[in-house]
Amino acid sequence: MGGHTYVIHLCISEAVLQRLAQERYNTVRQSGEERLVSGSDDFTLFLWTPEVSKKLIGWLLSTTRNLNE
Repeated sequence: MGGHTYVIHLCISEAVLQRLAQERYNTVRQSGEERLVSGSDDFTLFLWTPEVSKKLIGWLLSTTRNLNE
């Protein structure tokens, strides 16, 4: 495949999209407690379990590039 990106636009109602998102969330949530990752402008990431504690679980310091590359 080349460097082409194909986008397909579907006409799906907001209610259907919300139901699909809720189903996906419920599937992921079955694996345990909810986790949250937040980041700062110095590329530090913080891992939290907001429903359990306000203390950090861990962090990743000084990444040198975007993690989604």
